[in-house]
Amino acid sequence: MAGTKTYQQVDRSFFDTTRFSFAVEVELDCSPEQLFTVFEDAHAWTVWADALKKVEWTSPKPFGPGATRTVTLPGGRVADEVFFGWERGKHMAFYFERGNMPLEAFAENYDVTDLGDGRCKLVWKVALIPTGAGKVLLPIFRPVMQWQLNGMMKSLQKYIGQQSFEGAMPAGAR
Repeated sequence: MAGTKTYQQVDRSFFDTTRFSFAVEVELDCSPEQLFTVFEDAHAWTVWADALKKVEWTSPKPFGPGATRTVTLPGGRVADEVFFGWERGKHMAFYFERGNMPLEAFAENYDVTDLGDGRCKLVWKVALIPTGAGKVLLPIFRPVMQWQLNGMMKSLQKYIGQQSFEGAMPAGAR
């Protein structure tokens, strides 16, 4: 990766302490376990998360804290991710370890709550510290970023609706 740099390692407190933190909450027609099946599928990310062109797990299953993957974004941007939180069906979180984007730090956090009847609630948080022009531009484009994140969650809802999970409840039984 040309122009690769190492980013700041963060933990869960980063989402509450950084200036640029975004959150989206969505209810999904799948169980928490089914949602994690989607999260573990590298290709699925490229279908519902339009910001991702390629996802490659670089550590073997079962995934857990310390798992790694590499993501490719438009424009040749690449990031190596390290998962610092992983409790299947409940929580996962990762930070960018290194990449070629103008950032000091970047992380995502996913909290899942079982709503019963084959449904769950996902609270997705994204937090970052931009560098360069991003320090000036992100405050201006903050609403656009929030809109894009909301759009990705709508895409995830649609993707989930198109899946036939093994052992899933019939739609009328929900």
